[in-house]
Amino acid sequence: PLGISARLDIPIRFKGKLVGVLCNEHIGPSRSWMLEEQQFGHAIASLVSLALEAVERLQAESAVRKSEARTRLIIDTALSAVVGMDDKGAIIGWNTQAERIFGWTRQEAIGRAMTDTIIPYAHREAHQRGLERFLKTGDGPVLNRRIEITALRRDGTEFPIELAITPLRIENAYTFTAFVDDI
Repeated sequence: PLGISARLDIPIRFKGKLVGVLCNEHIGPSRSWMLEEQQFGHAIASLVSLALEAVERLQAESAVRKSEARTRLIIDTALSAVVGMDDKGAIIGWNTQAERIFGWTRQEAIGRAMTDTIIPYAHREAHQRGLERFLKTGDGPVLNRRIEITALRRDGTEFPIELAITPLRIENAYTFTAFVDDI
């Protein structure tokens, strides 16, 4: 009824499933589709598939960003100080409660050596030995349990804390998350 005399239908696939069809229609006398026209149609269908993948990737990235922001908000509003450390002893995480308890801002603390920032001088050697032992053997007697010990504020005063440290293996390295309460 529309005078279509030739059609070239090309499937549009996404994740191995047929999600649409690119329909090319010719009105007028009957004709055969040239190879170049067929290749062009396949190229357009491939671009549509790539666009669908890009939209899905953008949606997934947005969901990850929202999840990360939610996690950061939870950690930042926690009642305990949450301090992260890499396997070289540098601070990589510092929430609002850590700022309040220890007196260092997040910007000041990130990248500093944990030993020079919140560990009293009397405990620094034991901390370093414990880190080295854990990295060699996977054994850490103070890990994954609560202990009472002293910590150091920015002004140099020592104070008692409850401390729980959790090691996390990420790719080929460890990070450590400490939960600290001023007691």
